[in-house]
Amino acid sequence: MMNFELRWRARCSRCAAALAAACALAACRAPAAVPGASPEAKEDKAALARLRANVEQLANTLAPRCGATPTTYVKLEQAALYIQSNFELLLRGASDRSLVTQRYTEAGRTYANVVVEIEGSGATEIVVVGAHYDSYCGGGEPYTPGADDNASGVAVLLELARRFDEMQRAAAGKLRRTLRFVAFTNEEPPYFQNSGMGSLVYAQHCWQKGEQVAAMLSLESLGYFSDEPGSQSYPSGIDRLLNLPDRGDFVAVLGNFASRQLVTDVVESFRRGTPLPVEGLAAPWLPQLGWSDNWAFWRQGYAAVMVTDTALQRNPNYHRAGDTPDTLDYRRMSMAVDGLVPVIADLAGAWKQEPEERSR
Repeated sequence: MMNFELRWRARCSRCAAALAAACALAACRAPAAVPGASPEAKEDKAALARLRANVEQLANTLAPRCGATPTTYVKLEQAALYIQSNFELLLRGASDRSLVTQRYTEAGRTYANVVVEIEGSGATEIVVVGAHYDSYCGGGEPYTPGADDNASGVAVLLELARRFDEMQRAAAGKLRRTLRFVAFTNEEPPYFQNSGMGSLVYAQHCWQKGEQVAAMLSLESLGYFSDEPGSQSYPSGIDRLLNLPDRGDFVAVLGNFASRQLVTDVVESFRRGTPLPVEGLAAPWLPQLGWSDNWAFWRQGYAAVMVTDTALQRNPNYHRAGDTPDTLDYRRMSMAVDGLVPVIADLAGAWKQEPEERSR
């Protein structure tokens, strides 16, 4: 990583500030993908089927999911119960698991964050993997079904929880850090970045309890991909500054400047699990980098990143009625899961063998 020395002078302070931000951005962009890397990978047909089934359940049967009307609120509550029922499968016969539904009241209604925990061997450090399950209900009906935003993120969350349940049961010990999979409510307006936001309620609870959240991954819109030239856009012209790809065929890992090391670590681990292209970016001055639940953890001083298909910078159906399950690429969603498995395994620590196992 390059070091830039800037001398501040009163007469050009604005220019110096702009240059400092640009240098910080460039310095924290993860290296480009290995030339010639192919997006082809062996398909896990069972995983593809589960991802599609979960997206269709949330974005067809249980859509729209929000507190806008009595009907949409019922759908939101049903979505929480659906996620809870999936998490409950991880508890069977395991003593190191727990399931918690964190309920809180906002504007006369109760809302729920749903959490499943796999206990680590260390009692102090936690890795949080989260996705919001509500959908956008602004602009009047018909509301969006929210397939990409964010049934896709929830489907990936459920698949990752399932994978780590299987891996933990097969291991001869525990992960070093406790692992939590969290389905957040109320990420969308009118609760976005205010006291009613589910992830903010949860992150504040972690901070108030003095919990050491070592890293947080926000799974935000992970199902829309395009190989068409010009299908990817960027805010503030940063593509010209950093020579970023113009095709929406990659996953992005985005963080604030304080989370820059986490961005780098996530990108490096992701590439070990899948040939799906990934781009990493950390910057101190782009508000779009905090447009998901990672923002709530930044507010409490925790390192957090958003893992995303970049949503509105790529998907023309963003926050529209056209955000339906048939528009998503489930093969590449499955590849994103494959990439995230080593990310989470690295963050949570290699499986630690228990003393009785080591003595055999």
